[in-house]
This record gives sequence, C-alpha cells and structure tokens, in this order.
Amino acid sequence: MAILTISVVIPTHDTRELTLRCLASLHRGGAAPAEVIVVDDASSDGTADAVGGRGSGVVVVETDGNVGFSQAVNLGAELATGDLILVLNSDTEVGEGAFDAL
Repeated sequence: MAILTISVVIPTHDTRELTLRCLASLHRGGAAPAEVIVVDDASSDGTADAVGGRGSGVVVVETDGNVGFSQAVNLGAELATGDLILVLNSDTEVGEGAFDAL
C-alpha cells in the first residue's frame, strides 16, 4: 500500500493567535504533513509575520486584498504538492493521531 502525502492548507483572516495554535497542534497529528500552506487573506493583525517568523518551513501566501475563504483555499491548493489536500480552518486544533488515521 502506497503512503500518500498530505498538504495542509490553512486560510486565515485576522486570526493570528488561533492560526498559531492550529500550527502548534499539527505535530500531534502523527506523521508530519508534506507541507503546510497558510494563506493570509489581508489580515491586519500581523498573522503573516507571526507565521513566517516561526522558521518552521510553513509556506505563507499573502493576498493583495480580502479575497474570501474560497479563493484563499484555491490559492493554497494551487501551490500544494501533496497527494491529498487537507483544508483546516484557522481555529482548528489537530487531535492526536489524526494524520495517521487519514
């Protein structure tokens, strides 16, 4: 059975602290995702800087204006290279073993 890779796409708009908690929770999911892409939808709370400054290998995409949830997801999905794309709301916290279960 082939092992599939997972790209996690997290759209966010002015949810810096929630997004940071979401990112911190990813390690609890088990096997690490192939990549994590945060699409910052014109936040004014410093989300992009906070995520980008973590040095965690997270790809940060910033939109020019507030494009909305669906367009932010599509932007992240276009960059994703994993076999599967998992879209997480920025207020999601990944539970223990979630990626292993996928």
